[in-house]
Amino acid sequence: MALAAATALLALASLGACSSTDEPAVTIEQKQTADANAPQSASADKREQFLPLLRKYHDQVVWPPGRDVTPDEMWKGIAHNSGQVILDDTAAQGEVGFRNLCAWALTAIDTVKAEKDTAEVGKGLLQSQKLMPGGEAFSQAMADELVLGNIEKTQQFVVANKCDDDS
Repeated sequence: MALAAATALLALASLGACSSTDEPAVTIEQKQTADANAPQSASADKREQFLPLLRKYHDQVVWPPGRDVTPDEMWKGIAHNSGQVILDDTAAQGEVGFRNLCAWALTAIDTVKAEKDTAEVGKGLLQSQKLMPGGEAFSQAMADELVLGNIEKTQQFVVANKCDDDS
């Protein structure tokens, strides 16, 4: 009996040593709730900061009929990585430019396969480069081959960049 009392006293002393009266005790449930809510609120804050930038660039380009990717749709594709990348003006410009070029590339493929006039699609491909510094070579090559009814480079671009996955 004395051993049991001593063990219980030792256990209580150990518990007392672990907790501090300066800090409130946090239950596992409270910690899990806080952890579960933290990324969502951070993501919501980032969304509210980044959406205006996406909208700014979205409105600077022409989208092919039926392939307009809204800023909200773009955010859905970005949100899961929002804590791992810097979401600034340059990122917004690049995201919109890339999505726009993908949309025009997919439209180019459909237009050539349907044997329709490609003039407007060519213009769309070229205008998409204004948001993609350094991307001029891609859009120019796609526009050049489009004039000839060729879509080989365009198809390679679409496959390599997985444009048809979310666009």
